[in-house]
Amino acid sequence: MNFNEAILNYQPINKQEKSDKEIILDYIDHFYDNILTRENQIAHMTSSGLILNDSLDKILMIYHNIYNTWTWTGGHADEKEKLVINEEETSGVNWIEVNRLTEYSNEPYLIEIYKKIIDKARS
Repeated sequence: MNFNEAILNYQPINKQEKSDKEIILDYIDHFYDNILTRENQIAHMTSSGLILNDSLDKILMIYHNIYNTWTWTGGHADEKEKLVINEEETSGVNWIEVNRLTEYSNEPYLIEIYKKIIDKARS
């Protein structure tokens, strides 16, 4: 399954996700040829992963130098077959306690996303 099919098959859990899905699919239709690369100067898709420990009380996070915060793992596709750590953008890897996210992340929007995913994993 390619990324477009994965998004098409995703079942939104609320109005916001439904709206986001429609916007993303429309954007893919307009920019399919370069939506996964930095060549697209408007916006491009990246991949993020929320890695939780077995007890779901810690997240494996990286320190993002550009945003000066701890964040989930991920990166750009840029058509690279080999996994490369971009040391200019990221440094440090650490298990962060879920109940201490606000001490490590300065991105309230992402904290809400993390909490939503954690709640989904716990249920």
